[in-house]
Order: sequence, then C-alpha cells, then structure tokens
Amino acid sequence: QFKMMAGITASIFAAQGLKSVMSFQKGMSAVKAISGGTEEQMASLRAEAKRLGATTSFTAGEAAEGMELLSMAGFNAEQTFKATADTLALAAAAGIDLASAADISTNVLAGMGLKVDNLAHVTDVLAMGSSKANVTVQELGESFAYAATAAKLSGMSIEMTTAAIGKLGDAGIKGSSAGTGIKGILAKLQDITPKAAVVLKKLGIETRSLDGSFRPLMDIMSEFGGKTNDLSDYLKVFGKIAGNSAAIIAEQANNGEIQKLAKQMTGKGSLGTAATMASDRLDNLSGSMTLLGSAWDGLMIQILDGKGTGVIRTMVDGFAQIVTLINEMVQQYPLVAKLAGAVTAVGIALVFVGKKMTGVFGLVGLLIYKALEWFAKFK
Repeated sequence: QFKMMAGITASIFAAQGLKSVMSFQKGMSAVKAISGGTEEQMASLRAEAKRLGATTSFTAGEAAEGMELLSMAGFNAEQTFKATADTLALAAAAGIDLASAADISTNVLAGMGLKVDNLAHVTDVLAMGSSKANVTVQELGESFAYAATAAKLSGMSIEMTTAAIGKLGDAGIKGSSAGTGIKGILAKLQDITPKAAVVLKKLGIETRSLDGSFRPLMDIMSEFGGKTNDLSDYLKVFGKIAGNSAAIIAEQANNGEIQKLAKQMTGKGSLGTAATMASDRLDNLSGSMTLLGSAWDGLMIQILDGKGTGVIRTMVDGFAQIVTLINEMVQQYPLVAKLAGAVTAVGIALVFVGKKMTGVFGLVGLLIYKALEWFAKFK
C-alpha cells in the first residue's frame, strides 16, 4: 500500500512538473516569436525567468508570461530582460495580476514620454502613490490613461501627476474621473475662454511666464487656492467637468500637500518601494507557502527543461506522425475503410504499426487499438 501511495504521489508531482515546464516553454517561445531575440538573448531571458520563478511569488511560467506581455508592448529582448523583475514587483506589491501590472506600467511609461530605462522608477512611483493616497495601482493607471498626455505636454512630472491624482483620490475622485479632471484643468488653462480671463484678471493670476511658457501647474493652482474659495470662480475658469477637481487641487497645492507628496516620490525617495511592498505582503505563513510553491516549481523546471522534455517531445511527435499516417491511409483507401468499418481499419492499422515498432510507440498503438475496439462495440 505504501508503494502504491508513493507511486501515486510521484505521478502527481511529475504531472505538475510537466505542466509547469510546458507553461514555461510556451511562454518563452512566445517571447522569442514576438521579440525576435537572438539565441544568446533568449538564453539570458530563460535564465532570468527561472531565477524570478525560484525567488519571487511568481512561477517561472508566470515570469515568462510577463516577458511575453512586455514584448507585446514593444520592448525588445534586452529591454524585456531589464523590465521583467520590476513588473513582477509591481504586481506583487499591488496584489494584481501580471497582465494588469505590465499594461499599467508600460502605458504610464509611454503616456508620460519616458524611456524604458525609467520603468523601475515608474513602478516604484505607482506603488508609493497607492500606499500614500486612497487610490489603487489600477485606479492610478486608469487616471493616467486620461491625464498622461496633457500632463506631459504641460511639463508635469510623473511624481507631480501621481501626487495630484492621489489627492483627488483622497477626496473621492478616482480613476477616469480624476484623470479627466486633471486633463480638463490643463486644457482650460492652456486655452483660456473670455469668461475665464475675467476671473483670472480679477484674481491676478497669470498662467504664463514672461517668456510665454506655461507656468508649473501647482504654482498656478496654489495661487487659486490662496485667492479664492468661491466655487463659481472655479466653474467659470475650469467648467463643470473639471471645476470640482480644480477646487480640490487648488486647496491641496496651496497648503503644499501635493508638492510634499511629489517630493517624497522623486529620485531616491521612492527607490525600491515596489520590491519592499512586495516583500512585506509575503511576510507571513501564506507568503512562505507561496514562495515554497514557486521554489518547487522552479526545481521541476530545472529538472525537466531541456533533455527531460526532449524525450517526451520525441514520443509525442512520433505519436502525432502515426496518427497522421493512419488518417492518410483511411483517406487513400476509403473502400477498405467502408467495408471493414472506419474504426476497425484504424485499429488494425495501429496493431500493424504497434507490432512493427518497439518501445513506447508500440504500446501506444496497442492501447489506442483497444480503446477503438471498445468504441466499435457501440457502432
């Protein structure tokens, strides 16, 4: 009985290991197809995926999936190598899936006009923003989808934009509403209506410097916050859609809260935040079990990837060839198949093939013949 249980357990682990290596190899094949990486680059990516699978809460197969998603976002093999760990860290820190983390971080990166080398900072800023304000990483991503282009063209940094979105979130304006609010504020200040010009003149607020360039948004909004708390002024300048958001940002800019939060996220202030938050989330028994599972998955891949699956692939490919040959034979000799019965013809062919072949192919042929023979009873 012990031997039987041991055999069953071993079979389960083997099946799980095979499933893991299949997922890993499938992901890496997709990365190669999309990124066009060289053999040397793919070897580095495979090694990195295995390393991440053995040391993070994600498996090597999931790391490969992350690489695939980054490749789909336009990252080349070298860029994907650098960005995968940061993407996994953001996903773990925020408790979201890899697809969402990759989508959000790469969209923010592109929307703010930043280079791929800045992705680590982007993930850290998003992670810190979600921890310092009443917004999630997903909500930050949704806000950036609406506000990023306008923020970039107006000279706002990712830190200042995140801080503004965060303060709107604290006031209950989140996601697309926050993004639309910031976009609306910038648009109204860039293209001033006659009605808005009257209010700006009354308050003594200038939107442009002497050289004609657009002043920093928080400088403008800080003056608004210090000179008026009349909602009608905000509505006349920013309109009904962005008016409420403008009033909140003006107040928070005037008391320095937005600038303070942005400063905390600038440079080394946010360095390593995503990784730290990811580690903190795993600092419990459940996290230890997750890490153990990832480590075990990594071990199975190390054992089976390469020669281990090479043998299995040879078996599967050989079996596929047998089935193809049988299919061709049935199509070539329809009369035989019709007289003897399609199922019987296939069964006889498999027996013939099974007798001629040795090892596993012969066994496969006999097993399938028996299955078809049983099925034929119901014809």
